[in-house]
Amino acid sequence: MPQNDLLERLDAKNRELIRQIKASEFCRRFFAPETETEMIEAMTAGLLHQVSCYGHELTRSVTTALGRLAAYPQFAGIIPALIKSLLGEVTHAEIARKDSVALESDSLSRPEEKPSPAAFAVAAVARLLCEERHPLTHVGFFYLLEGTTSQIAPQIQEVLKSRGIQSPFMKLHAEEDVEHASELAKRIREIVAIDPTVATEIEYGYDCFVLAYPLPVWAAGLERALAQS
Repeated sequence: MPQNDLLERLDAKNRELIRQIKASEFCRRFFAPETETEMIEAMTAGLLHQVSCYGHELTRSVTTALGRLAAYPQFAGIIPALIKSLLGEVTHAEIARKDSVALESDSLSRPEEKPSPAAFAVAAVARLLCEERHPLTHVGFFYLLEGTTSQIAPQIQEVLKSRGIQSPFMKLHAEEDVEHASELAKRIREIVAIDPTVATEIEYGYDCFVLAYPLPVWAAGLERALAQS
């Protein structure tokens, strides 16, 4: 599979996924002008709570995958760039947690919680892909994450700004993820140029991850918001 072919396929999948996100119940409520600001806050908090539950596990899993690349010396030249991309994500789960706590009206009264099944599934799929498949399989789900958030986060941030709601996490992703997605596309081209057979693993990583993220996570975020209202 030529490298441009792979990126075209992944970009097409991301476009379809973004269409599905926008058609979701979460987005129908979130972007509706009649939705009260308090509900927008609760929905944002619910979504970011999910992120805070699986975010650290994604970092740990991808770190494992990058460590396993030591057995693939042909990819040594791209490891620094992949590590740089990962380091840029390390603090995001904690930022999401702080935003969620700040926006949830009853967060201080909640007992310590288990992750939602949706958040747990995201972490589990990522871990198995990173531990058991090719070390670069994770690039597929990383591209899903960056490719979708780069498109939807600016629209969410626009609503938050218009409602006077502060979310450093959403602002960060609205401003930076377009560049992150572009950089990751470059890495994919480099990887497939080195070994074209890895393209199937990258796409496999995407196809597995999409069963857990984003739609079930967004649904869980909405469910949490509705339970609070």
